[in-house]
Amino acid sequence: MIKQWLFIIAFCLISFSGFAQFNGKYQTALIAINKDSIWIDSCTIVKSSVVAYIGNQILIEGIDFSINYQTGYFYPLRIKKGSEVSVSYQKINLNLSEPLFKKPRNLQLPKLNGNKDIYENYISSGYSFDLYKNDDLKLNGSLSRGLGFGNNQNIVLNSNLNLQMAGKINHDINVLAAISDDNNPIQPEGNTQQLQDFDKVFVQVYKDKYLLTVGDFEMHKPQNSYFMSYYKKSRGLQASSSFVLPNKNILSVTADGALSRGKFVRNVINGIEGNQGPYRLSGSNGELYIIVISGTEAVYLDGQKLSRGEQNDYVIDYNTGEITFMPSKPITQYSRIVVEFQFSDKNYARTLFHTQVEYQTKKSQWSINFYTEQDDKNQPFLQNLNDSAKQILSSIGNRLDEAVISSESQTAFDNKKILYVKKDTLIYSNIYVYAVEKGNDSLFYEVRFSFVGQGKGNYKQLAVNANGRVYVWVEPIGGIPQGDYEPIVLLVTPKKKQMLTIGNNVVIGKSTTMFVEAAASNNNLNTFSDNTNSFGVAFKTKILNSIPLSLEKDSNAKWLLLSALGYEYNDDKFRGIERYRSVEFDRTWNRLLINSSATKDTGYNENILSWRSTIQKANSFNLFYEVSWYNRLASLNGLQQQTGLRVNKSKNILYANAEWTNTSVLQTNSNVSNYKAGYSRIIHNIVSGITIEDEKSLFRKNSDSLLSGSYAFQQLGWFLHNMDTSQLKYKLEYTYRSDLLPVIDKMSASTVAQSVNIGVELIERNSNRLTANITYREFEIKNTGLTSANPEQTMLSRIMYDYSFLKRVIVANTYYQIGSGQELRRDYQFVEVLPGQGQYIWKDFNANSKPELNEFMLASVTDKYLANYIKIFLPTNSFIGTHSNQFNQTLNINPAAVWHNRKGIVKHIAKFSNLTAVKFDRKTLRLSLVELFNPFANNFNDTALITYNSLLRNTFFFNRSNPTFGMDWNFQQQNSRVFLTNGFETRNRVENTFNIRWNINSSWSIINSIGSGNREYLSDFFSASNYNYVFYEVKPKLSYQVSTQIRLTANYGHFEGTNQELLGGETAVIKEQGVEIRYSLMKQGVLNAKYSNYLISYNGDAQNPLGYDMLQGLMSGENAVWSISLQQRIGTNLQLNVSYDGKSSEGQKVIHLGRMEARYLF
Repeated sequence: MIKQWLFIIAFCLISFSGFAQFNGKYQTALIAINKDSIWIDSCTIVKSSVVAYIGNQILIEGIDFSINYQTGYFYPLRIKKGSEVSVSYQKINLNLSEPLFKKPRNLQLPKLNGNKDIYENYISSGYSFDLYKNDDLKLNGSLSRGLGFGNNQNIVLNSNLNLQMAGKINHDINVLAAISDDNNPIQPEGNTQQLQDFDKVFVQVYKDKYLLTVGDFEMHKPQNSYFMSYYKKSRGLQASSSFVLPNKNILSVTADGALSRGKFVRNVINGIEGNQGPYRLSGSNGELYIIVISGTEAVYLDGQKLSRGEQNDYVIDYNTGEITFMPSKPITQYSRIVVEFQFSDKNYARTLFHTQVEYQTKKSQWSINFYTEQDDKNQPFLQNLNDSAKQILSSIGNRLDEAVISSESQTAFDNKKILYVKKDTLIYSNIYVYAVEKGNDSLFYEVRFSFVGQGKGNYKQLAVNANGRVYVWVEPIGGIPQGDYEPIVLLVTPKKKQMLTIGNNVVIGKSTTMFVEAAASNNNLNTFSDNTNSFGVAFKTKILNSIPLSLEKDSNAKWLLLSALGYEYNDDKFRGIERYRSVEFDRTWNRLLINSSATKDTGYNENILSWRSTIQKANSFNLFYEVSWYNRLASLNGLQQQTGLRVNKSKNILYANAEWTNTSVLQTNSNVSNYKAGYSRIIHNIVSGITIEDEKSLFRKNSDSLLSGSYAFQQLGWFLHNMDTSQLKYKLEYTYRSDLLPVIDKMSASTVAQSVNIGVELIERNSNRLTANITYREFEIKNTGLTSANPEQTMLSRIMYDYSFLKRVIVANTYYQIGSGQELRRDYQFVEVLPGQGQYIWKDFNANSKPELNEFMLASVTDKYLANYIKIFLPTNSFIGTHSNQFNQTLNINPAAVWHNRKGIVKHIAKFSNLTAVKFDRKTLRLSLVELFNPFANNFNDTALITYNSLLRNTFFFNRSNPTFGMDWNFQQQNSRVFLTNGFETRNRVENTFNIRWNINSSWSIINSIGSGNREYLSDFFSASNYNYVFYEVKPKLSYQVSTQIRLTANYGHFEGTNQELLGGETAVIKEQGVEIRYSLMKQGVLNAKYSNYLISYNGDAQNPLGYDMLQGLMSGENAVWSISLQQRIGTNLQLNVSYDGKSSEGQKVIHLGRMEARYLF
């Protein structure tokens, strides 16, 4: 197959060369980035042939730069001005953007009397020709293979394939594909409404009415099914086709077969007063640490579906399973939150299969659906199922909470693992004790501890300097456990879900339609056990009737009588694949003040009968009455009546709804009444109105006193807003709510809440945009004996302002948000990856061969190719209530935007510009609202400060766009404070840098950098690693361009740093001398060689965090760092990268590291 594609590509290139005078040789241009567009060639450049780089860093097209291939212009996007970029490319020896004539233009006769030109343009205005479009098939991407080796690491092999393909394979068959062999763990951030699928790999082939997809795709609910409701992101094969039969009926067939990427779960969360989140999501077996499959979540608040995104209702962290609500959706203790999603479940290989057959006639549509989802019990992934474990699973049936086994596994001693030994006390035996070192013990165990609940276990987490979580045994007191964890694991049973549905939609006469569906399900919770009966059946029918009550032809004036009669039945064994009823169905029939988990199926025979009648006139009038009966055999029996009226006439809108629900659950009776009404009127483009709601839910047992689940509330609201058509949009809302709880046999006031919401959106003609949303809520306790809640004052706000002044001389953006929520106490751990793919490096400072948390350092520049650890944060079960304040500000002042062509003093002012960026993100303990407003408060000694991240960066430019001479002053301050289980960790960094660049002539250039600042690290747990040092440095660089191919650079650096006297007083002096030569291989590539020598004087211990940071990963004495790299083009599409890096320090072995990569460009 690959040979066929290569033949097609070669054929296209050969055909093109005969047409466009293609030049296969590579050109190389060395350009200075001194303006927004640089012209590099007068001929048309071949697409996908461009390779640009700065030094040995390859730039990415579309991110770092863009190219106009026909005009030959290079556009820097993220390249710093003053940089020197080398561009290699292929070209065609003509400019296809210019007109081409077959004959000299002086032979062309003028038009007379409308006569047609004798000689027309070879490329006329009506002819469209795109050199880079393959009419049959378009390919884009690369294939690479890499090798890394050295004397300080094992051999590393890397491979990568990224290929996008679209077009026609032949005249009839189309293909669309995205192919990659990356094992990409990255998921998009859940802070936008639209997500980019980083890991979606598929091949789709289609012809006429045939469609075949192989790879990643979505499996979802069939259009005409009621019971078969699901949404799955899967990886496998999907095929569909439709046929028009001789009788003009249509037969459609669809089949999906795949491996599931996740498992469905439904979380019901009770809101916390004034807490916007994050709220932790959990798996179907109570798993606390889950990864949510991106884009699969459906979030509901009080029955309404929400939209994802910072500009909308909520954001979600897919990698930690945490959801946070935006200020536009205030969360209270009465908020009903439902989150349905898929999470990554790797306990077993899970396969999915679905097939659908539809037969459509003129008046009916039959459909048959079959779905099966099953775990492969013989292919467990994260569980080690030995014979003993399988025996347990086969004996428990559906009693899943009994699938508990010991989590220990015997292993050899390994310093890099968290291991335990068994010890005995006078009373207790086989207690696991953390093994710090090998000692005299011979048996070691890896143990997994499970959270079993506070005060329900015999182990608790211990704060130690280990790279991982360590647990310690706590002796029970009076036989009562004092810990939270146990050395056990709950085995997950392999499951199977199957469903078969047969349905029909039929048109009866002119005004009646009927839907009928029968379903059968098989829900086996444990395929290891045969002691289960999980087969169930269900039935659904619904008849809709529409009768005109008037003869008007205008649909807006026509009165209609709409009727609906429905019946639904399912037995006690029937189970849906996912939720198929309304999201608040259970609450409708069994209202409770506190939401239940609602994660388990009912397990009852159910009957639902409903009838609804509606009289309506388009959008102006609607009156309905509905009655429903719901029965769960002897468990629940309920009758519900609803009626509603809505009138929209003459700028007046009136609605009123009433609901009465009476249910009996076992020996408990409940009576629910709910009344809603509202009125609004439009006056001069302003809408104002009121809303009223009254709800009571009373539970009684055998007509006795009210039960604790009873509640009532009254809510009054007023609103004012203008019409959406105006340039200025605003709204004002006020809500008053009183909640009541039972006291003996009457309802008594429990809490009162008042809230005010103000929203403004202003869009000016000059594109200035202001958006603000502010909510203030006051929660008051009326009876402390009825609730354990505390009084709260909550302020939620978001203000965004994009603006510019003086014809965009000043361009700015402001973002300000305050809110309340909770902060999760976190652990972190370092995980080993391939060398060069991490950010951290392990330095065994105490020489005990055991990785410890304070021994992992952010890799220095000299160690970046050795970095083989990444830092991952591990969430805990510990939350703390916080107030949050976020403030972002950018300010760009650029007089040259208006005055670049002026003369006199204005011309000199235009040479100056300034760019400022400010970011503050602070979370504190619950404070007063006055303290909450200030975004700049950063007192690190304040015990109320929980987490803090700030960045202040300012760059002041002179001659920013001048290619000859320029200066800039940079100031940057970064502060961070992290809330960890071992205490707080604080990092502060301040830097001042002054840069001068001078291109003396076409051959000589000078760059000098002078800087100073300080760096600080403070840890509550690792206090011995604390440091706070000041430094200054100077780095001059002299470059000489010998020719268009050769450039020589000499550099010098001087660094001095002094640690604070109270923290040790260490001092360091680093002197660097370096030389670099760059040789551009004519039209083929670049060879770069660099050598630096460091002479270091240091009076402290280089084998600690301060020494590593201050000495930049080097050692006291003489050090050398060198590198050689070659980037070579071979032919048209093959690129070869070879590099060698070395490092030597006094008293240390010389480190050698080599890398080679071959990349084929499609």
